[in-house]
Amino acid sequence: MTVPRLTVMLFSLPAWIFFEESIPAASARRLGAFLITDTMGRVPDIGFGSCDRRFPSQDTMPAGGFGNLIALPLQGLARTSGNSMFIDESCSPYLDQWTFLKRATI
Repeated sequence: MTVPRLTVMLFSLPAWIFFEESIPAASARRLGAFLITDTMGRVPDIGFGSCDRRFPSQDTMPAGGFGNLIALPLQGLARTSGNSMFIDESCSPYLDQWTFLKRATI
């Protein structure tokens, strides 16, 4: 399931992809690379500048490492300021962000 998230402070529109089962980070990275490349092929004006980062950012996690540290989309101040929230197809925020995530299905 792909869920857009409005991030006003960064002027970006991240897409979160939720998998029904765990998959290797390398597979998720290949999917992300394909989606970006395919989109740029359809809309060449986008370019790599529109993609500042992808997660996971590495194929494997080093022993004893923490993996990818991702800023929480529903972090307190950003959320209460209306700067970071999950949105529906009409770009309207879900009223209850946590309930939406709990019910997110593929």
